[in-house]
Amino acid sequence: MRLEILCAEFKEKQNLFWKVSVTAKSFEENGGWRQHPGQEFLYVLSGKLELHSMYYDPITLVEGDSILFDADQPHAYIGVDGPAELIMMNGVSKPEEI
Repeated sequence: MRLEILCAEFKEKQNLFWKVSVTAKSFEENGGWRQHPGQEFLYVLSGKLELHSMYYDPITLVEGDSILFDADQPHAYIGVDGPAELIMMNGVSKPEEI
């Protein structure tokens, strides 16, 4: 994957925004499962993206499709028929104030 940080200069962010190019053609090429705290939102700009989850069947997203999911669940991305370009937003959990 190639990642480009968007809105990097914004302070005290609760969300991280990325422009992503998914080039992996297989689960193995992707490097296996990824997981992290928070939520993840994907919006496909071009190409065809296959989203794999340890708990659900794979889903294919095409240009204009979007999805929001709990990023604590192991997940992986595959570019079907070539690279998939997307916007990714990761929700950052803030510790509760005491």
